[in-house]
Amino acid sequence: MRVRYILLFVTVALIGEVLISPFRALFTMNLASVIGFALFLTITVFFNYRFKTILSTNAIVFSLIFGILILQVPTRLYDFQHSRISLLEGICHILGVFAGLVYIRCKTQIMKISWLCIYILFNLFVFLKGYDLWLNKVNYGTFVGKVNIQKDFTITGFDKNNKPVIVNKGKYVVLDFWFSSCGACFKEFPQFENLYKKYKTRKDIMFYAVNTPMPSDKVGITSFRMIAERKYSFPVLQMTDNLEANKLAITVYPTTFLLDKNGNIIYKGDIEGLITQLEKL
Repeated sequence: MRVRYILLFVTVALIGEVLISPFRALFTMNLASVIGFALFLTITVFFNYRFKTILSTNAIVFSLIFGILILQVPTRLYDFQHSRISLLEGICHILGVFAGLVYIRCKTQIMKISWLCIYILFNLFVFLKGYDLWLNKVNYGTFVGKVNIQKDFTITGFDKNNKPVIVNKGKYVVLDFWFSSCGACFKEFPQFENLYKKYKTRKDIMFYAVNTPMPSDKVGITSFRMIAERKYSFPVLQMTDNLEANKLAITVYPTTFLLDKNGNIIYKGDIEGLITQLEKL
């Protein structure tokens, strides 16, 4: 009898994980995390009150967590590097179960209401800011993008006339690393173009969209042609290999950098964070 109920709870947790997946795909992981937390908190509390005469609270909690882990663990074991992006979401689902356990253990109504307020605040933080900080850390190696890497950075590429261009000290430099088959890169380009037009009169700031060659690039179609066809005016810098990208530990595209006048990297992240940094210059 008890085994049957344990299997039921494990199955419900599995179904819950599957039902949350569309929110991740159609909306954001922020939303999927919050919904997952609330769902598993509710399920934990409901099952405890409904089945506490059959199974202990600990057994219910263990069954639900086991059901979550059945789907979460294999993905992490197979490819932890690329699955880190959704790791916080899985943790939020498990925290939802533990939150339900804490709620159940509360002896008074005031304690229950207090914990519910804490849960609401936690979910608001995850939804509004927390998950974005996590994604920034996974993608760019820093929670807020602001860094201070004493790298004395120099990069050499080629312009549209196939002339070498050396980017080094003396000015603030914005580098937007992209590759030709990167959909997210082209989605970001309108913002990059607007930034370039906004600051192009500043003689102390240079902009470059740095194209990194990839095996997936189409033969015969150059980065300069792709940018020109879309009528963007920002300068393009063509690299001959991806050595510079590897040196800079770029794991996701596009990635933007801001260098100070001494060639030190002071920002690494997405374009939204770059906008904030440029406003401070």
